[in-house]
This record gives sequence, structure tokens and C-alpha cells, in this order.
Amino acid sequence: GFSLKALKHLVLDEADKLLDMDFEQEIDQVLKVIPRERRTQLFSATMTSKVQKLQRACLVSPVKVEVASKYSTGVRYLQPVGAPALNMCLKRVKDL
Repeated sequence: GFSLKALKHLVLDEADKLLDMDFEQEIDQVLKVIPRERRTQLFSATMTSKVQKLQRACLVSPVKVEVASKYSTGVRYLQPVGAPALNMCLKRVKDL
């Protein structure tokens, strides 16, 4: 079979689109069987109430990264582990 017990990273890209296509129940099922100790990255172009609910359910101490420009509407939540990861996130934001 297939086991998710060793999963260390979860990436949810286009979270708003996944939720718009009614994958909320499937995402909830995945979240129930994967380890709580993991690094999670949640990406979404819009911050809907469903995305906020998902963010609260699957992220611990999230760091919100917003890119605000004329051509960008993206909102990204990252879950860094420790100060080095946070510094890396902040450096990436500065590079944008």
C-alpha cells in the first residue's frame, strides 16, 4: 500500500482554486492522516473565507507573505521552522 506516515512537507498550491472545485472534504481527509509534525506551504491568489479556514486548520504559527504590486494579487502563507527559515523567507520577499 501507500503510507503518508513519513510525510515531512505538504504543499497546497492554488488553495483557493482547490476549494472552489469542492476539494475541501478531500483536503480534510488528507490532513487527518498525515503527521502533525511537518512543514506546510499554502499558496493562494485570493484570501477567501475558505482559504482562511484551511490556513487555521493546517498551519501552526504561519508567516504571511504578500506581494503587492500592480500585476500581483498573490497571498502566500509559509510555515518556517526556526529563525534560519524565517530569515530565508524575509530575504525572498526583499528579492521580489
